[in-house]
Amino acid sequence: MADTLTGMEALRDELAAKGGSAEDWDFLMSEGLKFADVDWVDASRCGDPWKEVNKRLGEGRMVEYRCYDSRRRSQGMAIFEVAGVLDEAQHLLKGIHLAASDEYYQWYGEHDLSVDNCAYHVCNGGPGPCSFRLPRGDKRELIHLDFWRVVNPAILVSQEYGRDAGLARLRSGVGKYVPHPLLPPGGAGGKEDRPGAAPARLGAVGSGLDAMMEEAEAFPPEPLKEKKRKDKDRKEKDTRKSVGSLLNERAESFESGLEEERRKKKRRKKRHERVEKKKHSRGEPGASTSSGEDEESSSSEQPFQKLSTRGEMDLWRQSQTNPGKLLKGGLQEMGRYLADRVGGDPRVGWEDRKVMSYVNQILMANHSSQTIGIRNVREAQTLGSAIDMLMAGNLGGLGDLLMQRLKALETAVAEQSWSSARHQELISPQSASLTNQAEREKAAKAELRANKLRAAMGKSKTK
Repeated sequence: MADTLTGMEALRDELAAKGGSAEDWDFLMSEGLKFADVDWVDASRCGDPWKEVNKRLGEGRMVEYRCYDSRRRSQGMAIFEVAGVLDEAQHLLKGIHLAASDEYYQWYGEHDLSVDNCAYHVCNGGPGPCSFRLPRGDKRELIHLDFWRVVNPAILVSQEYGRDAGLARLRSGVGKYVPHPLLPPGGAGGKEDRPGAAPARLGAVGSGLDAMMEEAEAFPPEPLKEKKRKDKDRKEKDTRKSVGSLLNERAESFESGLEEERRKKKRRKKRHERVEKKKHSRGEPGASTSSGEDEESSSSEQPFQKLSTRGEMDLWRQSQTNPGKLLKGGLQEMGRYLADRVGGDPRVGWEDRKVMSYVNQILMANHSSQTIGIRNVREAQTLGSAIDMLMAGNLGGLGDLLMQRLKALETAVAEQSWSSARHQELISPQSASLTNQAEREKAAKAELRANKLRAAMGKSKTK
């Protein structure tokens, strides 16, 4: 067993040197078989064992079976590799003998069970031994399969009599391994593209769609599993980075919806103008001009119209008609105030303005923190940071900032204090300092140790 493990380690290292992964090694060991595929098939309990042949077997698969002598006495177990179908109607297979647990049957297999000199019969269920016989004059050896299963290298290396066959199978698979197969197993170029790939279904004739579907169900190709794994990894990766992307997509969708609504309104307006123009040209009563229609439409669409003394629409109507206009106007006004200060650059566009600059340089300079109050100060800092993140396109960070502000507000209302609630927010501390929090904590710990040392030295002097 130690020699077997050493040989397997050497083969695994050889596969890794070729660029193979742990998944490739596992595939060579299992050959794509699941636990259900390696169950024993008992002809006395299985209604139609040939269905199991079509489901599990294929050219290149290995089969372990219970073998008998000429008097139907048990001679242990043996293994052969399927080489094809001899006669589907009579349930005959051809195969290559690999190993046997009985030394006499092993000798028999090596000398008499060649591919052209042997036929393996998949026995049907029924009482007593199988009655099938080859036609008179047929000199081939007949092997009855009434208790069998599909095996792979992982099973063979665990059995003493099958270890050499299992290692030989692994050695062949590693020798044929290519890091990036261009064709799927079973395709043109065949199973050589990936060693240990699922073989074609036995008994399949032609290349029709039905046969292809049956083959896909019986032996799903490994690249499909690899594709599912990659799709899953890609979805998980998209989920990890999707907060900002999702908000960007929704913002784009909102803008496209607004644009589509504008186009619909323009089309409706043009249709109405054409209808009114025709009515007016025919002199029909009730015809109105386009300007009158605009006024009527504007009046009907605005249930609570309140005009200022200069005839401008109210702020709500401005936001509904042109979203973002108020934001742009506010940033332009901030730019004017900031440009009046030392260092202000009037050439900077409104879209590049920082609201926090206005909060720190204008708002906080004109009104002290004691006058404004801690809640209003933090409110101004939160809103300023939120607008800056919005203009920078950091929608994910904007969402985090507003969510933590809501949590802090909830805590402050419950505790009637901002002492602990302020730690839930993401805005910077009120007091400006070049020393960060980690440095302050380190300095505080150093001072605490110094105080303890002075106290200890004072006690020792008194003694």
